[in-house]
Amino acid sequence: MDKDDNGDPLLMLNVFAQTLKLYLASWSVRGDKTNEPGCLKTHLEELFAMYPCLKLLTGDAIFAPSERVRRVRRVRRVRG
Repeated sequence: MDKDDNGDPLLMLNVFAQTLKLYLASWSVRGDKTNEPGCLKTHLEELFAMYPCLKLLTGDAIFAPSERVRRVRRVRRVRG
């Protein structure tokens, strides 16, 4: 595992278009106590702004709590 200057592991949220085998974006999770789900919440509008045709997100079970699902739906309704 890669490490930062302090020797701490680099934690990243990486977003891919799986079928196309294409990297879309990544953000550092450092400082986000909720790790990947919190990082995704922070960057969700940015992700949909970069890829307005993006329709479906999948993830580990940690992404499943209903509050997170509602957030994705809200952002998609606003952005279109």
